Amino acid sequence: MGETVPVHKAMGGEWAEAVYRTDRRGRRRVVRMVYEVVAFQTLRDQLKCKEIWVVGADKGSRSTRGKSGGYSPMGS
Repeated sequence: MGETVPVHKAMGGEWAEAVYRTDRRGRRRVVRMVYEVVAFQTLRDQLKCKEIWVVGADKGSRSTRGKSGGYSPMGS
């Protein structure tokens, strides 16, 4: 079964050893769970520094609704 996964900038370097393993037949395989963690960490980092954005993500945020950001059990 041939697997291809998107390669992004976090896939190299120190993560390469954890993301890729060689199977018994000598094929380079992706460890899916590690790959997913690396992909989500990269996505989170890019969202934080605004390298990428989600269309409509700012609609209805606390700051645009005028809420203080503190917890209130009454919803105000």
